[in-house]
Order: sequence, then structure tokens, then C-alpha cells
Amino acid sequence: MKIRLLAQKRNEPYFLLCNMLGFIPKNIEPYMEAISHSSANIKTKWGRQLNNERLEYLGDTILASTVSDIIYRKFPYQREGFLTCTRSRIVQRKNLNYLAEEMKILSLLRITGVNAVHNHIGGNALEALIGAIYIDKGYDACLKFVNNKIITPYIDLDILAQSEENFKSRLLEWSQKYKINIEYILVDKHDNTNKYPTFTFEIRLEGVPCGEGSGQSKIEAQQVASLQAYRKISYEERLVNQIFAAKNADRNNKNAVSTQKVTLSEEA
Repeated sequence: MKIRLLAQKRNEPYFLLCNMLGFIPKNIEPYMEAISHSSANIKTKWGRQLNNERLEYLGDTILASTVSDIIYRKFPYQREGFLTCTRSRIVQRKNLNYLAEEMKILSLLRITGVNAVHNHIGGNALEALIGAIYIDKGYDACLKFVNNKIITPYIDLDILAQSEENFKSRLLEWSQKYKINIEYILVDKHDNTNKYPTFTFEIRLEGVPCGEGSGQSKIEAQQVASLQAYRKISYEERLVNQIFAAKNADRNNKNAVSTQKVTLSEEA
């Protein structure tokens, strides 16, 4: 075991990491990669820059899978829409940043000149650490870590279920605030194997597709689609710019048509 890779005074970071993980790593290298931000400009002996972006990508998928596994077993009678919304509230970026701070992950980060709190770096590092656990010990260890070190100490699933947010209302509030046209379009309806109907809705903001969701009722499907759309407008700046550009283009076209009508009326 390459404890020297985390060597500082009395190997304190190594023991902090083991305490946070709840186990001793087999291979410390992926964990070192997980706590290395690109700003630190750390390079391997082969000259490759060491940062946690690839592990973050992997950990994002593993986190979603393990949380899905946990809430699927926790709520055996809840529908897909409920499970989707509950999972999304757990893995949303704001919550991951909070968890990273509570778990003292920020104190382990190798980072230079960047505000970790305001740049989602803590949440990204948490995902990267989950990716490192997967590389080092596999899926079952990730499932145990997420359940014992994240869900149990920090998230009350019963309270979370009772306070499920109405993302459709939040999306409508956002669209009204910025005077954005919103459309809920039914794109599919069919009976599943149990002969229950399944609805699929697409959300368009100023004609721009922003989310899609399915459920066994129209309300459930619209809620899932709203959740997806709300997450996108919260974190995807390019999409928001596209929506506002579409809004401005539409309003300019309407003004041009209105002006043309007035001119034609005056000529008459």
C-alpha cells in the first residue's frame, strides 16, 4: 500500500481519508486522483496531468446507480416518477456540495487558487471518490459507502419522501419571472405490460426542448419532465442562453409583424 502518496505530517491526510471512507484502500492511487483538482497542476511521473475529472464522470454514474438501488428497496410500492424525483434530490449538485463539506472532503482536496465552495468542486470530488471506490473495491463497496456514509448520517429518506418538491410549480415560477413561454407536449401514450397507461411529456421553453418524463398519470409525467427541465436550466448556462435567444427572436419577429401591419394600415 502506497501510504507515502498521502504523506504529510504524521500521515494525517491518509488517516482522515480512511476514517471518511470507513475502510483501508487496497490501492491508494485512484483516491489520490480523486482529491486532485486540475488547478493544482499535479503531474504523474509520465507527465500526464493528474485531476479527478474522469473519476468524477465514473462516480456520477455509480452514485446514481447506488442511490437508485437504495431507494428502490426502501420504497417498494412507489412509482417510477416518485423514485426519479427522490433520487434527483439526493444527487443534485447543491446537495452534493453540502455533503462534501459535512464529510470534510474539502480538507483533503489538492487545489490551488479556486473557491471550492462556489465552484461545485466539493460535490465533484465526492463523485470522484465514489469512482475511486468502484475502481479499488467494486460496486458493493460503493453501495455500502453511499448507504453508511452518506444516506444514513445525512439524509432522512422518510422526511425527504414527505417533502417531495413540486418541480412543475418551480418551473412555472421561473418561466413567469422571466416571461418565458412554456409548453407541456404529450409525445406518447401507451399501455404497459400491466395494462396501465404510461404518458410521456416533453417540455419546451420558448420552443426549445428542455426535458422529457414518463409516468402512469399526466401529472406524474409532467412532474418528472419538469424536474429534468429545472435541473437543466439550473446548471446548463448554454441552454438558458438558447432559451433567452429564442425568446428575443420571437418577440422581435412579433414586433416586426406588428409594425408592418401599422404601416400597411396607414398607407391604406
